[in-house]
Amino acid sequence: MRNFFISRRAFTLIELLVVIAIIAILAAILFPVFAQAREKARATSCLSNTKQIALAVKMYTQDYDETYAMNLYFLSPNVWFSFYDAHVPYVKNADILRCPSNPTEIDWPGMIQRLTGGALTSPGNFRYASYNGNYALFEDGNWGAPLGMNTAVSPIREAELGYPADTAAFYDGWLDVQFYSPIAPRHNEMVNCAYADGHAKVVRGRRNPDPRAPTDPIKGRKRDEWLVAGGPYGGSYELWGIVIDPNCNYDLRRAGQCTNTPRSLR
Repeated sequence: MRNFFISRRAFTLIELLVVIAIIAILAAILFPVFAQAREKARATSCLSNTKQIALAVKMYTQDYDETYAMNLYFLSPNVWFSFYDAHVPYVKNADILRCPSNPTEIDWPGMIQRLTGGALTSPGNFRYASYNGNYALFEDGNWGAPLGMNTAVSPIREAELGYPADTAAFYDGWLDVQFYSPIAPRHNEMVNCAYADGHAKVVRGRRNPDPRAPTDPIKGRKRDEWLVAGGPYGGSYELWGIVIDPNCNYDLRRAGQCTNTPRSLR
């Protein structure tokens, strides 16, 4: 009976290096794809959040004689009740206020502590939020008033909005120490936005080639690093203001082609 012997030999160093190089190339190709897919899933979840918030805004207005919430109310003895707090009962879960891509963007109780030197606190309905608000839609209820007082400014009514489907309510954003509300295009340069009429959609952002705002000492970035790429808010670093002409925006106004950019009704 003949014996058959199989020749065995180890991989050479060059062969191992080739295999490692192939694996590295495949990883370099696939990892960005996986990251984009993961971010796409987060963006979808975020858009769902903004849709829920948009519906909460509509339910609030129906319960309060077709008026939008004020941005801040003072409650004795030392509590600031915010427009976030006003809408939390309508979403049932405060985590709806948090985007999966940056769930701790806005530390609301911490912001109140810094702004008031610890004199005021929040009701404790939530801590973190990822969506900022349109402070022209949610009118000033306490901001700018003497500490511990509410102003006499009346809230915005639905009937006052000529274009509720174009007027932002909540959106992917952050809050700087001077209470500006810049956009945060955290989803592959996209911003998810809830609108005053109850719908939500994606808004494209673009990098500002010449940001000039002061650097925020807490966030370490400029509020005008990103601008809205188009639509009624195009050219602004915020989705702020009541839309009075959907065919005119900040870019067109700078170019001298129109004059009616979004503004406050008050």
